Amino acid sequence: NIDKKLFIDEVRYELSFIKNSPVIMTSAITGYNIDKIISKIKEVALQYSKKIPTSVLNTFIREVISKNPPKYLRGNILKIKYATQTGIKPPKFLLFVNNPKLMYTSYHKYLENKIYEAFGFEGSPVVINLAKEKGEREI
Repeated sequence: NIDKKLFIDEVRYELSFIKNSPVIMTSAITGYNIDKIISKIKEVALQYSKKIPTSVLNTFIREVISKNPPKYLRGNILKIKYATQTGIKPPKFLLFVNNPKLMYTSYHKYLENKIYEAFGFEGSPVVINLAKEKGEREI
């Protein structure tokens, strides 16, 4: 119902630092949705441990860049050469770029949001690190 949606929206707004976490309406008095907590924890644990194949990740990054390329900064543009997942729990990604200083905070956030959209990771932080790529490899 609309009151629940408004409440959940308010929770997400007030706790924006856990933006990708699931919210389950429960009641300790009536037991409403208590049974859903454990199953949701299991789902989140699977998301937290998920590994994305490098080829899939690079295809995804290429598509994301083509839809919304990085902007120029001081006459230069960020080029993402290659991407790989370097860890789980939490999921960690490493992007090899021409110059890490060219990554806008907003573009970093954009990539993070697109990763959530494409691959889930519900309830898990996603870490995106940058490294300077040596060489001419392009994804």
